[in-house]
Amino acid sequence: MDDLKTIDTYTWQLLISMRKNAKKVKSDEEFEAIVDQNFVVNMNGKDIELCENGKEIMVNKQNMEEFISLLCEKRFSEGLQ
Repeated sequence: MDDLKTIDTYTWQLLISMRKNAKKVKSDEEFEAIVDQNFVVNMNGKDIELCENGKEIMVNKQNMEEFISLLCEKRFSEGLQ
C-alpha cells in the first residue's frame, strides 16, 4: 500500500484513516457508519466495481483488507490501460 502514496496520496490517506478507524471502533455497524464505503471506486468520473456486485457490498472490519487490496490493484492497473 505504501506504493500507492507515490501515485495517489489522497486515496492512500483515506485508506490509512480507514485502518485507524477499524482499530478504534468495536462494531461493524459503527465502522460502516464512519467509513460509508462500498466496493466501488470512482476513476475518471466513472464508478467502477472492484468485484462482482461491488455496489452491494459495504466495507466492514472483516473485508476491509480485501477492499484495500482490490483498490490498490485497480489504481496500479489504471496506468496500464
